[in-house]
Amino acid sequence: MKLKTLLFTSFSFLYLYAVGQSYQLTVDSDVYVSLENSTSLNDGMIWDDSIYTIPIGFDFDFFDKSIDSLFIDTNGVIFDQSEEVSDIASGFFPFLNDLIDIGFESGVSASNISYLLEGEPGNQVLSLEWNNSGFYDDYYYGTANPN
Repeated sequence: MKLKTLLFTSFSFLYLYAVGQSYQLTVDSDVYVSLENSTSLNDGMIWDDSIYTIPIGFDFDFFDKSIDSLFIDTNGVIFDQSEEVSDIASGFFPFLNDLIDIGFESGVSASNISYLLEGEPGNQVLSLEWNNSGFYDDYYYGTANPN
């Protein structure tokens, strides 16, 4: 009985947390096309576990804070401060994987990270791209094939 009560209470809090968010997700399915005229964040430098700043150029409400820049790490976490996210409530996780530049071992970058801000003020869209990235575990276990 105690286990059922604990599980019910836990899921109730999870539900309340999820309902309390004010963001809406829309999902589309389309053919992948690389960003054109985007701004590179790594500028041809190899990367692994790096953090980059994106000046979005306008104020944006992000988890009840007004910010004008986003910070991303190369593992797919977006947050509003210049240090690693330690609390899920202060970050956004579009994907979460241990990514690495597939040129890491050669010393020549083969994976560009870039962003593109498009649209008129009030209707702007920020697009992020991790292009041609690899997985760290593939390098760690020797299963990477950067070709």
